[in-house]
Amino acid sequence: MTSEVKKKILKLKAQHKYDEARALLNENSTDNDELRALAECNYKDLELHKDYSYAEALKLLDKIKDDNNPSETLCLRGAVYKRKWEHKANIDDLYESIKVYELAYNDYKQDDKDYGGINASYLYDVIANHIKAIFTRARKKSKNTSRRHYSKI
Repeated sequence: MTSEVKKKILKLKAQHKYDEARALLNENSTDNDELRALAECNYKDLELHKDYSYAEALKLLDKIKDDNNPSETLCLRGAVYKRKWEHKANIDDLYESIKVYELAYNDYKQDDKDYGGINASYLYDVIANHIKAIFTRARKKSKNTSRRHYSKI
């Protein structure tokens, strides 16, 4: 991929023209940067069906061999799983996202620039807030049930 094409792709991504950026990229490429860019254009494109775009992005990231930027690849993978969780609310996607963000942060601190750590921390906060909401609802329900039960006695 030439530097001219890279600049054009960056510009298109900034304008959220992911379909046009994808058209400049080759899904059969073995270039890691091209595969990462293509994965990003897939998972961020709101015009694509979410299930398809997330699966396609992960498939493209799986093609990366001898990764020259593993932190970036892991953080992209974490972002895709985070979006999958936002879309389907499957807790396994949330855990997978945290796992790869933590891996990027712990194993590639120099390259990660805290991106993976910040995202993992945010997702732990999300989990904590969900648990807190569950306990709050359960406590309210329990109090209401107790009042109704004792008022009949």
